[in-house]
Amino acid sequence: MTDTTIRAFYAIKLDDEVREATQQMINELQQCEWSHHVRWIPEDHLHITLRFLGDVTEQQLENMNAELQQKLSNFPPFSIMFKEPRLFPHFRKPRVVALLVPHNEALIQLAELFEQCAITVGLEPETRQFKGHLTLGRCNKSFPKRIKIDSMPLSLTQSVRSASLYRSVLSDTGPTYIELNKINLSES
Repeated sequence: MTDTTIRAFYAIKLDDEVREATQQMINELQQCEWSHHVRWIPEDHLHITLRFLGDVTEQQLENMNAELQQKLSNFPPFSIMFKEPRLFPHFRKPRVVALLVPHNEALIQLAELFEQCAITVGLEPETRQFKGHLTLGRCNKSFPKRIKIDSMPLSLTQSVRSASLYRSVLSDTGPTYIELNKINLSES
């Protein structure tokens, strides 16, 4: 085992139906006058991040996967809903355009479980409180101040039956995400 590191994160992979509906929403948002100030996320990169790990060793990943495999085998599947698109974290100084997840105790508990496992394998604790969301695009520094997104009715529900470990390879053209492992939740 070498000490080489990889940039990685755990996330919920979107169902096909949710991914396609989300892509349609991105297509609509790209018609807004401010859309050229946003770097839109490609359809195959859409996910809900549970825990960004940063640069981790293979040993840390092995240890975390083993612990998660055990803990998630007792975690029941659940569903989440998405709210209409919003500027996040705040419309006065947005970093992303996202679909927010209304308070969902199961999602919060799942993210906390990933956080505990990350700390157990020696990663620094996350300083920001978990806020479930699906990033649609990242706002450039030139994004206009005080823009609000017009109301876009939305009825999307995502089943959560597993979590995936992704490797993120950075390049000049943007990141490439490679799914390395999938851990299923309990079947009961």
